[in-house]
Amino acid sequence: MSGKTKKMLNILAGGCLFAVVLLLPDSLFAWQSRVALATVSLMIYWWITRPVHIAVTALLPIAVNALCNMSSMADVLADYFSPVVVMLIGAGIILACWSSSGLDKRIALLGLKLIGTSLKMQLVVWFLLATVMSTLLPNAVVAATLCPIAVAMLRFANTDSVAGRDDKPLYLILLAIVWGAGLGGFGTPLGGAMNLVAIDYIEQLTGQEYMYITWTLQMLPHLILLVAGTLTYLLLVKTKTKQLDGSRAYFVSEYKKLGKAKRSEIIALTLFLAALTLAFLRPLYEQALPAFKPYFAFLLIGLIAFFIKGSKHKRLISWDFAVQKINWSLIILFSGGMAAGNLIITTGAANAVAAALASSGLHDVYLMVLLFIAFGLFLANASSNTAAVAVLIPIVISITTAFNLNPMPYVYITAAACNCAYALPTSIRAIPVGYGLSVNYMFKTGLAAAAISMIVLSVAAVVQIAAMG
Repeated sequence: MSGKTKKMLNILAGGCLFAVVLLLPDSLFAWQSRVALATVSLMIYWWITRPVHIAVTALLPIAVNALCNMSSMADVLADYFSPVVVMLIGAGIILACWSSSGLDKRIALLGLKLIGTSLKMQLVVWFLLATVMSTLLPNAVVAATLCPIAVAMLRFANTDSVAGRDDKPLYLILLAIVWGAGLGGFGTPLGGAMNLVAIDYIEQLTGQEYMYITWTLQMLPHLILLVAGTLTYLLLVKTKTKQLDGSRAYFVSEYKKLGKAKRSEIIALTLFLAALTLAFLRPLYEQALPAFKPYFAFLLIGLIAFFIKGSKHKRLISWDFAVQKINWSLIILFSGGMAAGNLIITTGAANAVAAALASSGLHDVYLMVLLFIAFGLFLANASSNTAAVAVLIPIVISITTAFNLNPMPYVYITAAACNCAYALPTSIRAIPVGYGLSVNYMFKTGLAAAAISMIVLSVAAVVQIAAMG
């Protein structure tokens, strides 16, 4: 079957799925709820099969709402330029300064030049470095920065993996990078749009501003457990190659080529740290500047970057360069996911799903959380963590509220599950595939990693539910 034929079939299948959901009986869902569910079902299917770009799919809520009038169009459009979108643009500008100055490469090499030649040590360092970096940077940035350095390192080491006789060192190191980047993203709110989506829903639920430090404290135990489980599994994968020649020399050599830190690098790092500090110290100035939330701190620092001169008295960054580096597709994906999730809420679809589950006799909270984890893992692997969070969190909130449960522990566990994507070359996992990682190898090893994550999160859920009620 040709690629064009497959795309057309997936487009038609998505349309059929949309129609089938619309035909659900009125006794289950009202018309507006059915349209919302049909829209979300279509979006999920097209995010999985990708007959069109994910950003195109993310724009569907606007078009469908214009035709079917599910919700206020002003509310739908507001999701496409929400405060979180403002923050993503500001963060994108700041990170573009990293790229233009070369700071991103310097930080990676600085952390890697101390690695030994043991393949297991390589896996540990690549994985932990990617995890830590992605707690503060978008996971796509981390994967795109580290993957080419890893491939270059293996070529420099002249290992059998480059010659094609033993691909496992290359595969495992690329997996370590992309899995670490995927997991670390939920460690802090700054790690990715999916966290900001969840936080937005929490603020809607509580009616209060949610402090970023609270997210980090709640999610850190889950992150530590998942990192330990995933890394242990990586180290147990068998491979003929035990040592890599020359890797330490490569990192030292490449780092020396960079020379001393340039003025542009120092300024770029200072700007990022300033925005980060403002975000995490929000409780200290909340009363003095009630409207100056972390979203706008990132935008302000990003705007300042355009007025600063870097090395050789040149502007630190230009708008044309920033436009090329900002991940607009991610921003649209985030916005579309938020719009889809809010449509489920505003049309009453989420409450209807919750009511159906409540009347089904399923009252075991641990069975419920197991379903949340499984569905989160599926959506994250099939589409993206942002889309998974946007679709699933409002349903989780509605179901737990219907059972008079505290939604917060379920939100945290579900958000963690939505970041455990290992098996399919979707989202950031397409990056290492572009550098030589076998899709089949990723799928086989990723299924086992996903199973481990499900077990780890299930145990964590029992503890957190007991602690928070």
